[in-house]
Amino acid sequence: MVFFLSLISARQLKNAVNMKKLLASLFIFSLAISVGTAQSLDDLTNLIKGSKGDANYLMEGYLSPALNGIGYGLNQGWYTTAKPHKTLGFDVTVTLSVITIPNSERDFQVDNSKLTSLELDDPAFPDGKVPTLVGTSETGPNYSFKGLPLNPIQGPGAVPGLNKLPVIGVPMPIANASIGLFKGTEVKLRWMPTIDQDGIKADILGVGLMHDIKQHIPVVKNLPFDLSLFGAFTRMSVGYTFDAANNQELELNANAWTVQAIVSKKLALLTVYAAAGYNSSKVDLNVNGNYELVPAQGNIPAQTITDPVALSQTGSGPRLTGGLRIRLAFLNLHADYTLQKYPTISAGVGLGIR
Repeated sequence: MVFFLSLISARQLKNAVNMKKLLASLFIFSLAISVGTAQSLDDLTNLIKGSKGDANYLMEGYLSPALNGIGYGLNQGWYTTAKPHKTLGFDVTVTLSVITIPNSERDFQVDNSKLTSLELDDPAFPDGKVPTLVGTSETGPNYSFKGLPLNPIQGPGAVPGLNKLPVIGVPMPIANASIGLFKGTEVKLRWMPTIDQDGIKADILGVGLMHDIKQHIPVVKNLPFDLSLFGAFTRMSVGYTFDAANNQELELNANAWTVQAIVSKKLALLTVYAAAGYNSSKVDLNVNGNYELVPAQGNIPAQTITDPVALSQTGSGPRLTGGLRIRLAFLNLHADYTLQKYPTISAGVGLGIR
């Protein structure tokens, strides 16, 4: 995914004049700054020069914060109230969430005994702790082939400038549409317009269901607040072909689900909402194709490695959310904070009719 930044430009963002182009541009841009820059592409792919085991071990350590952040981000931005729409009432909402990365994941420990071809060989990192993509050092460590210390390989450092931001995290833009059905039930659809250009293929699809359970509880149903149960599932798929001749491509597939209880109270134009529930996610990242490790020399053929990286990150745990929504005619403005393993700040805008 480090490859995406080389494909996004200020001109592309400037030309994103409609919702489809804007969402697509925001999505690619968020993935780009989540996992690196074009400048660090060579440093990241240097990690493939060892064995498959080395490539997976080192890339997992470096990219883990972004992969987990994406998984948590897919469960954000589903609701701004516990009150379902009336029949055929609807809204369209766009939310940008920033999934903050814990300080404990700004570096990862490299254990040379777990590497077969490469080893960490850099006096600048004597304790073996090297930066992840959100690390404190923008200079990456040097690795060398075991037994060949005079041929260092430059590993990736932190994304330049990212550690200077007031909040270090993974941005995730999401669009939802909701429509009321019957008897306090509302269905929600989540999407991102399919991207298929410049070697990139990406899409998001999700579905959620919210139901008013307060109506089924004696006594409670007469109290002045709203209470609903909510469940949702989201799937994201991203692919990028960067060398078709060698079948070199990157594939990312993520699945996330959440179950929550939501309560809200409307006070004139202001709605206060809170939720408690559980998240689960799985993110798979594969780097496929043939990669040359040693170029051909005379009669000696080149040495290559095939499909060097296959990573899988899972995350799950409880979550608590608190937020506010302001309604101005058909326009809604909202912001909330979610307390979980990766705390998340979200804000957005919506248009709707009850």
